[in-house]
Amino acid sequence: MRNDMGRLDSLVEKLLHYAKLDNFAKDINIESFNLLPLTTSLVDDFELIANEKQIDLTLMDLVSSTRSSNTWNAVCDPHHIARALSNIINNACRYANNKVQVSIVTNAHSAKLVVDDDGPGIPESERNNVFNIFTRLDRSRDRRTGGHGLGLAIVKRIMDLHNGSVEISNSPLGGARFTLHWDFKNLEKTLN
Repeated sequence: MRNDMGRLDSLVEKLLHYAKLDNFAKDINIESFNLLPLTTSLVDDFELIANEKQIDLTLMDLVSSTRSSNTWNAVCDPHHIARALSNIINNACRYANNKVQVSIVTNAHSAKLVVDDDGPGIPESERNNVFNIFTRLDRSRDRRTGGHGLGLAIVKRIMDLHNGSVEISNSPLGGARFTLHWDFKNLEKTLN
C-alpha cells in the first residue's frame, strides 16, 4: 500500500507540475545562470540509481577544460531547465544498458544540454509521439516500472515555453540522444 501511495503521490505531483506550466509566463524567473553546477548536481543525484543498475553515468569532461567558468552561462529559468534535464537523465538511466553521458554546449546566444545512452533507442516513427501526455512506448512494462508517461511531456512543454526545442536522434553510444536547445533571443521574444 505504501508503494502504491508513493506512486500516486508522484503521479499527482507530475500532473500538478504539468498543469502549472500553463502559467509559466507569469511565474517565469529568467536569469543568466551557470549550467555546469546545475548539471553536475543532477548527475551526482542520479549516481545512486545508475550504480544500482551498473550504469556508467558521466558528465563529459568539462571541468578540466581550459575554458572559463562563465563559459557555461545560459539565460533560462533554472528551476524548469533542471526539471527538464532531470526527466531526460531519469529516462536515460531507465533504458540504458551500461552507459549514459550528459554534455553541455553553450555560446553567447544559445545553450544545448545533450543526454546520450546506449539503450535500445527510440524508433524514428515514434520520436514525436513520446512527448504526448501519458504516452509510453514500451507496452510490455506496467506502470510500476515504466513511469506514467508524463516526464517527456513536461520536458516538451518546458522547452516550448523557453521557445526552444527537444530533439531525439540516434546516439553515438547506440541508443537515444536527447538534445534540449534554446536560443536566448527567442526566449526574450516569448516573454515580451
